[in-house]
Amino acid sequence: MSPHASGIIADNGTGFHIWSAPRSECIMLLIRCPYCGERAEVEFSNGGEAHIDRPQDPMSLTDEEWAQFLYMRDNPKGLIAERWRHAHGCNRFFNAIRDTRTDRFVVTYEIGQPRPEVTPEQAAEAAR
Repeated sequence: MSPHASGIIADNGTGFHIWSAPRSECIMLLIRCPYCGERAEVEFSNGGEAHIDRPQDPMSLTDEEWAQFLYMRDNPKGLIAERWRHAHGCNRFFNAIRDTRTDRFVVTYEIGQPRPEVTPEQAAEAAR
């Protein structure tokens, strides 16, 4: 932890920073854009689950199959790969692995890159 102006910033290396001010407490989530570096979460928008393949021939799908593709996504309690957009920065999409229980980001990586392996240690740290 390090002093900063009239409060404290704590960084555990996962991209989750806590700002504690004397009269109030607020939590700010910093997300690491692979193109721009760390920025405040208000600069980003979530684009849903990552690594979803679009059907080759959407016209051949039934209504139920098309609805399945459009709306049904995994919603795990734990790690998930998601697309994010740095909307108020470089405006580029990237992928991230985030723990849904804590909102901590394990890793961010460029679109087109394969999903990185997450070590048990990284997963445990993100779950804290």
